[in-house]
This record gives sequence, structure tokens and C-alpha cells, in this order.
Amino acid sequence: MTNLFPQELREVIIGCTLGDLCIVKSKPTWNPYLVFEQSAAHWDYLYFLYTFFEKYCNTAPKLFSIHLKSTGRDYTKCKFKTRSLPIFEEFHTMFYLNGNKVIPSNIGEIITPRSLAFWTMDDGCLTSNGYGFYLCTHSFTKDEVLLLCSVFQDKFGISSSIHLERGKPKIYIKAGSLNSFRSLVRPYFHESMLYKLEKVAKK
Repeated sequence: MTNLFPQELREVIIGCTLGDLCIVKSKPTWNPYLVFEQSAAHWDYLYFLYTFFEKYCNTAPKLFSIHLKSTGRDYTKCKFKTRSLPIFEEFHTMFYLNGNKVIPSNIGEIITPRSLAFWTMDDGCLTSNGYGFYLCTHSFTKDEVLLLCSVFQDKFGISSSIHLERGKPKIYIKAGSLNSFRSLVRPYFHESMLYKLEKVAKK
């Protein structure tokens, strides 16, 4: 079954799982399904994702509202999910351990520029001065993030380091590697997300 799964979709799933994608197994013996969710402002990007997975879904993306007690505000989000299918078992096994998302030990073998681009669209942003770039990795351990940094250097020639935010690690792509990073991921970006790669204008 794995060999029949398109390579392009494999790369998208790997990148999105490093970001916001959840791979869900309702019960241990059931097949997993994928859940894609974004803020309503990223509807165009979410629908772009849906075009990759439409044949694996029963319904199109939808908008929904949530209320956060912590802020007292309502938020609108958009979401779609796939059917529960055996072809997704590989990715659940790869990225989940005891119900927690982890970084696979072979991430250097499976991550591609396309994967990196989709991860960046999900969870990346320029630094406030526009001369560096952050990838949010708060849910991963410091050792896992160090592994990602080493892969960036060894596979892509991108220099990065770890910055801590409220004690949680995130990847900082250094200014000297920013143009190389942009060139690597830009070909796979949806136009609605290109703003993430643009330098902040000086005032």
C-alpha cells in the first residue's frame, strides 16, 4: 500500500505533521485519519491542502467557531479531515509514541524541500527585524530540535540554532542562511502564504 501512495503526498504529510497536522487514531485497532486545521484567515491555504487530499475525504473544508475561556473571545477556524484509512498508519507509527507527537529518528532521510515548505507555511514566521526566521517546535524536546537543526545543516546547508520561548525550544534560522532557506521552500509555497517569507519593511 505504501508504494502506491504518491510521493508528493508523502512529502506534504511529513511537512504538515512537523507543523499543525494531527494524525488521529480513535481506537488502537482503527485506521488513522488526518485532521487539517487553520485560522479562518488561512482559508485559501487550507483549501490548497484539501486539493491534495480530496479523494481521501468525504466532505470539503468547513468554517467553525470556538470560544476560548482564557481570552473570553470567539475565533473562527477552518478544518477538514480525511477518512480513516490504512495508508495513514505508516505516518501515525512514524510520528506518534504513546499518543504524543515525536520527531522520527530518520527525519534526515525523509524530509524534503517540499516537506520543509509545508512545515514553514504551517508553523514558520520571520523574526521581528526580518533578518532571521523561526520554526515553532515548542511541542518537541530539545534533543529532537537539535536533531532537526543538524539535519538542516547536513542535508540543506542551512545554519540554525535553538531559541527558547517560555522554556520551550524553537528553531532559529540564521540571517546568513535566510536567502538559501527562502530559495529552498519558495517553489512549493501557496501564494497566500508568501508573506511569511518577505522581509519586514523598514519604517
